[in-house]
Amino acid sequence: MSYKNIWYEWDIIPYIWIVLNVDNSNLNYVHKNTYDLIKEWVSSERYNILVNANEYRQKVHSDKEVFNNQFPFFSIKFLYTSTIYLFNKFIGFSIINSFKILSILSYILISTIVLLLYKDKIKKDPYIMILLIPVVLSSFLILWSRITTPDMFSTLLLFFSYYLIINKKYIFIWLFVIVISLWIRTDNIIYLSVLLVYLRFFVEKDYKIDNKIFIGTLILWLLTYKLINSVYLNYWYIKLFHHSFLWQIYDPENTSVVFSFSDYFKTVASMIGGILWFKWNSTFSLLSTYLTITLYLLYSWIRYGKWIKKFKIWFIWVITIALFLKLLLFPNIQERYFIFFYLIILLSLIDKFIERQE
Repeated sequence: MSYKNIWYEWDIIPYIWIVLNVDNSNLNYVHKNTYDLIKEWVSSERYNILVNANEYRQKVHSDKEVFNNQFPFFSIKFLYTSTIYLFNKFIGFSIINSFKILSILSYILISTIVLLLYKDKIKKDPYIMILLIPVVLSSFLILWSRITTPDMFSTLLLFFSYYLIINKKYIFIWLFVIVISLWIRTDNIIYLSVLLVYLRFFVEKDYKIDNKIFIGTLILWLLTYKLINSVYLNYWYIKLFHHSFLWQIYDPENTSVVFSFSDYFKTVASMIGGILWFKWNSTFSLLSTYLTITLYLLYSWIRYGKWIKKFKIWFIWVITIALFLKLLLFPNIQERYFIFFYLIILLSLIDKFIERQE
């Protein structure tokens, strides 16, 4: 159902362009073939939205130079676009199908990891499956598994590393997985930094990392983050903030912007309104629901801490801090930015229920 009802985000246009650009960097060719390819796959109504919904989309569609100037906003997701290219070039999927299959495959693997996390519990009490099935079929996972963005793929890597941490296995593998997740979404560094501090200073002994691993990993993450932004000529935070929330920039490389606290607070105020009213620019968001669950879990942890002794429950602190830092730095409440956070919140709720039963 997800495969047949895929939702084509506008972002797929520059991602297709990046994939096509690998074999043929001629701008005229890439610009024309990107839109020709999209036109073959989407309805005329959706195509019209992708190219004419606003002035920015019209400009990117009509002016190949503006199209080319958007490259650093998207080429930074190198692992995502490279995987699409490999699916297309070496497995034989069409470019569009490669986007679809990667998101859906990521969803299937995430669901598999959920079952692996609880396999021992399920053996003791098969009814735990009744709790897990709604998690893997919950709307935020299903909806975003059919989207043409890197978010499900990023979630897969973060969740896989979480699984390895939980099982106290292969420390260098999960450290590596987390590092390469930055090549899908550089903003993962927010969660990764909170996680690293937590594992060094606040977690129970069985999960604690030593100073060498802490310092080495921190340096590796920072160098990786710097390398990605430098290699792909990313426009950095202030310009990205303006482009995402204030006005879209046609020529980011040659456009100067300044940070305005007034604009920032207006954007944050708009985000808060979206949380309170379940809306974000006419997009339905369940962030307020998940924040409510999180507050309940934190309250329970504080008041009934004696019931909650396991890392998986304590991990809700990492998620809460990282989520709020992410919101403060990039105040967009679309669900696709929080797939991993929502998943951990739901699983923490299940862990709390299981813990109390035990």
